[in-house]
Amino acid sequence: MKKLTYMDTRGSEYGISMNEVILRSTSKAGGLFIPEYIPSFSRASRCHPANHKDYQSFLTTFLLEMGLDFHSSRLEKVIREAYKPFWKQQFLSLKEIGPNYLLNLHYGPTESFKDYALAPMGGIINALLEDMDQKAIVLAATSGDTGSAALAGLGSDLVSVIVLYPHNRVSDIQERQMTYFAKQKESHAFSVKNSDFDYCQTTVKKVFNDLDFATLLSQKGYLLLSANSINWLRICIQTAYMAWITYIAKNAPTVVIPSGNSGHWLAAWYAKKMFGNELIGGIKIATNDNNILERVFTTGEHYPNGSTSTTSPSMDIDISSNFERPICHILGVEKTANLYKNKSWKLTTEELQLLNSEIPADHVWSASQEKVAMTQYNIATEYGITVDPHTATGLSILYGEGKVIGNHIFVSTANASKFLESTVEAVLKQKDIHAFSYVRALNIETSDLTSRLFNLSADDVDKDRRVIKFDSHEELERIITILV
Repeated sequence: MKKLTYMDTRGSEYGISMNEVILRSTSKAGGLFIPEYIPSFSRASRCHPANHKDYQSFLTTFLLEMGLDFHSSRLEKVIREAYKPFWKQQFLSLKEIGPNYLLNLHYGPTESFKDYALAPMGGIINALLEDMDQKAIVLAATSGDTGSAALAGLGSDLVSVIVLYPHNRVSDIQERQMTYFAKQKESHAFSVKNSDFDYCQTTVKKVFNDLDFATLLSQKGYLLLSANSINWLRICIQTAYMAWITYIAKNAPTVVIPSGNSGHWLAAWYAKKMFGNELIGGIKIATNDNNILERVFTTGEHYPNGSTSTTSPSMDIDISSNFERPICHILGVEKTANLYKNKSWKLTTEELQLLNSEIPADHVWSASQEKVAMTQYNIATEYGITVDPHTATGLSILYGEGKVIGNHIFVSTANASKFLESTVEAVLKQKDIHAFSYVRALNIETSDLTSRLFNLSADDVDKDRRVIKFDSHEELERIITILV
């Protein structure tokens, strides 16, 4: 059977293999790769969760069906090895909260959902590079969690990871994790002065779109790869676990997903398209004060106006990169080729109706910081569960005007231990820079590594922090060439 192939969202490339897509990240025209068609898998298909003993087995088959050229038994071994460092054996589990469920995705090395895709992604990329006798640089912009997960999951003798994060706009433990894993993996984590996530991400995209720079790195023996959700492999793995967990839950639940860069809800959307309403009944999207997604789904208008700093920094994003993918599937490649020439655009009434036929406007909302803090307090009081502020944006619907009767899965994005200062203030009504002392009082489980990182002195953290500044992607490219 012919393998599934890929195209780019700008309509410039077709017939690209999944292996090439993984090792390129973006297209020559600056677009993102998507499958040329979205396959469908019935319950009788071997690529259905019902026909697998566990998630690792299902993920293996799913990636092969999506076009990955990899020996089956070797791929399954890579995937199983990738999840071994997770600090809970049942790392995909549902917790009841009334008539609904909370999907905890914080049992990986860095205690965020990013580990769940980046851990196997690292194993797969390293295996592909080994077969090619090739090295790679992974360049990633991060609002916090992707950086540490990329460093932990991808860094190796063959892969040097370079992470950029906005100065003073990530949490304390996020920065501690990034500096720790950068040292462990002989990679690099840079705090970028005078920046926000959008600035870091836009600069990274410009580097990826610079074909001359890619040629220069190739001459030095390196490929340039992405760890952000612009890399299709990451979306693909997230699609698999969305399908798996909704199959386990049964009754076709509605999935509620906090979103910044649109990778996670996009994965749920792909899972719904591939496996049908049998697995996922609906998708709801939550944002914080940076509400560009709510505006697009409600008005069809995409006008970035600068990001606002909040207690949920991983969602402080003004340009949602992955939104280009569903727009291409729903409205066609001609539309994305035109729209994404500019950052600002507006859908027609008919186009907005098509978008809302996939996800209705009232399924997308923003939660203010006050609403987030109130939700954290209410969930802790009513259910004895402490959630981080990002997860609380999704759970905020429980305390809104509309009623959630049941059969919803609220997707957790990270352990509350990663955002302790704001969580202590929201739940215990106390301000304390030594927030780790409250972990037990908040009933938060953490890994041994997180405990050790919290106990590092401020001097140790300052010593490992690396601050840089650049005014153009060319300056960043010069920094990269010095590092390699």
